[in-house]
Amino acid sequence: MVMARKKEKDIIDQLLDNIDFRRSTHDEVVGQDGLVKRLLKIG
Repeated sequence: MVMARKKEKDIIDQLLDNIDFRRSTHDEVVGQDGLVKRLLKIG
């Protein structure tokens, strides 16, 4: 189970590394319905 969580975290980290956040607002990234929250719901 721990390895699965690490693998999910690695995948999320890779996705975040490849996103251009310069055109995104703070709310779009970390807001209530933001990208980070949506990614965390996947796991």
